[in-house]
Amino acid sequence: MPDRDAIDPYAPPASQVAEPVHATSRALFLARPSQRLGAFLIDGLLLPSGFALLALIVATVVGVFLAAPDPTMAGIAIWSTFGGSLLLYLLIQGILVGRGGWTVGKRIVGLRVLRSDGRRVDLLHGFWMRLVFWLALLFLLSLVSFGVLGLLLFLVDAFTIYSDRHRTLRDRLCGTIVVTS
Repeated sequence: MPDRDAIDPYAPPASQVAEPVHATSRALFLARPSQRLGAFLIDGLLLPSGFALLALIVATVVGVFLAAPDPTMAGIAIWSTFGGSLLLYLLIQGILVGRGGWTVGKRIVGLRVLRSDGRRVDLLHGFWMRLVFWLALLFLLSLVSFGVLGLLLFLVDAFTIYSDRHRTLRDRLCGTIVVTS
């Protein structure tokens, strides 16, 4: 590419739109915050809602067939089904990140998760990524502060996308970056 100053010395300075990560043999470009937000909305809202709906249907069917007269048993069945669906969701997401470097939302938007040095994420690292954030969030939501700390963690994680390398709090804790695929 020709030097801009040689063509037009009075042109305004140019800025680099996407920051390349040169940790591998080919240049990778960090994901834009808008891409990450789209993937988050799919992964964080759409998919868990689908799993919750599935859990509600299963709990209703089980409740109808078992016809548990005790409301406590029905509540236990419903909450254990929701807990099981949450664990299944985390398991699927952990396997997808660990095997392919993507979640369903990231795949739709065209993103991949890599380690911060550019290497692929392995299976153990994929599970760690999923669990570290969600377990911390669930722990903070369960505190007596009525979820204020959990909401604060969620917001801090969301707004750290606008940092220097567009890394969220969990990306920093797990040592990962999100790039375009």
